[in-house]
Amino acid sequence: MSDQFKALVINQDGDNFIREVKSIDKSFLKHGDVTIKVDYSDLNFKDGMILKNGGRLVKEFPHIPGRFFRHSYRK
Repeated sequence: MSDQFKALVINQDGDNFIREVKSIDKSFLKHGDVTIKVDYSDLNFKDGMILKNGGRLVKEFPHIPGRFFRHSYRK
């Protein structure tokens, strides 16, 4: 895996929520996170709600939504 990957990221700035596709460095990952090669990805209903209403369901920012994907385990 390269040192960077692209992701849809939701962040909070005061009362405003920012949604953007960004290049993310591996240092963004928390201890215990795993890396995978994603072949296909999808957003579920809850992710759609998060994107629409500003992330009020998110407990920790920054947040990368998405749970459904076809993948290969990497590390």
